[in-house]
Amino acid sequence: MTINGTHLTAACTQYWRGRLRIAAVTVAGGATIVEVGNKLGKVGGLEFAEFQLAGCPRPLAHWLGDQVNQGAHIDVTSEELDGRAVYALSAPSSPLKFEVFVTRAGGLPVALSFEGARIRGTSELDYGDARPAPGPRG
Repeated sequence: MTINGTHLTAACTQYWRGRLRIAAVTVAGGATIVEVGNKLGKVGGLEFAEFQLAGCPRPLAHWLGDQVNQGAHIDVTSEELDGRAVYALSAPSSPLKFEVFVTRAGGLPVALSFEGARIRGTSELDYGDARPAPGPRG
């Protein structure tokens, strides 16, 4: 991700603790930002932007769902991003200027754009190797 011209790397980990969903974003060389359930701990503007731009799937889906539930219109435009055909999703009435770019085939988020008070950022999403680690050989 890039925030106000600074390049950062972050990873999102999601898991369940009992009945609570946890989303933890670890910024390389920085802090870990944790959301428990749908409650993000007290964070400043920069940490909030880092959390959003990390693209954790459940918080991202929750934000989009909240926009729809609050009556916001979701704009969908057809665009090209790095040679890929994508849809850009945004909620113009939201105070948070947040845009999600998803692949046309499959609807997988591949990039994000964020604009807040004195903070602008973008990120490209990589889902890494989602396969479980191999077990011990015996």
